[in-house]
Amino acid sequence: MTISEMQTAFKDDASILGDYQAMTKTELANGYCDADEAAIKARDNDDLDKAEEYEMLRSSYYSATMLRYWYKIFDWQKNSYTLNLDSTDFVDWLSDSLYVAFYYRVWRYEFEAIVKEGKFIQYKLDEQGNKIPNSYYYITDPNAPDKIINRCCGSMRGRVFQFHNKDKRKIDTQTYSLNSMVDEEGDYAISYSGAYTEDDRPYIHGAYSLVQMFLEKGETLEALIVDSIAYQDTFKKEKTVNLKKDFDKETGEEVKLKEVSISNRFDSRKLIKHLNSIGEDFIYSFCENYQVTDITGDKILNKLKSLTNVKLYKMIEKTLEEIRQTPSLLDCIR
Repeated sequence: MTISEMQTAFKDDASILGDYQAMTKTELANGYCDADEAAIKARDNDDLDKAEEYEMLRSSYYSATMLRYWYKIFDWQKNSYTLNLDSTDFVDWLSDSLYVAFYYRVWRYEFEAIVKEGKFIQYKLDEQGNKIPNSYYYITDPNAPDKIINRCCGSMRGRVFQFHNKDKRKIDTQTYSLNSMVDEEGDYAISYSGAYTEDDRPYIHGAYSLVQMFLEKGETLEALIVDSIAYQDTFKKEKTVNLKKDFDKETGEEVKLKEVSISNRFDSRKLIKHLNSIGEDFIYSFCENYQVTDITGDKILNKLKSLTNVKLYKMIEKTLEEIRQTPSLLDCIR
């Protein structure tokens, strides 16, 4: 089934709700939970016909919610293109993200609660044994379901990236691109000779490890730059046409042959454009991917937003030169 066919199927299912496009995200999320919880109650009462009705309604709310967040699929296609996944894989990402959101349905309770598979277990208690107010309760925060779903989507992308980048069997095309970029961009680099130290600890190879090493060194913005170079659209295709002389074996005459080659070249302007577009969602995904705290993520974002483009260009050059002159960093991409 193609992604277009999937979308059509979701639309058909969601249409049972009527004008589902006019419903808010919170209405859709709560509609799903209401139907799900009603179906569970009906099954517990052995009312299977009623349970089936609620299951169909739950499915419709699910389909409508998938459609409301369908744009995530195209966002993932754009910022996760290095994974070389089929577009339908991103539909699975979205479905899995909603599954997690509805599994815990954090926004449903006035106090923080333990919920599994949509079933309330008990309230969480603080050290004094008191219930903990829920900052994501939808009554006090009407946008809470949207926030939770977005966080689940960010976590999903982070987990998938982590899996792919830690899989030693995977050919690391991102590392190849980063390696080529480091070699190609040496002409404009600033000299930082003697500024960096050797780290002789063993690391697995790859761009993912390179980012982790920068994070361990406390160079968080540099880590973000390396991640962006490796996993975002920061290269441009260049076509080179060469003419060479050859001889026609049949006529013996000299002929000119045209050779066309396509190469990818790092484009710092595209990187700057990406860095300027980074917001909270991207930073949250970055933190999930590299197991960095949200507090550190906020600091990275604040630091990034405080820099002008001129300073960002210098930071990019400094980062590339640090990789070149630090053997343990350079070894990650060799």
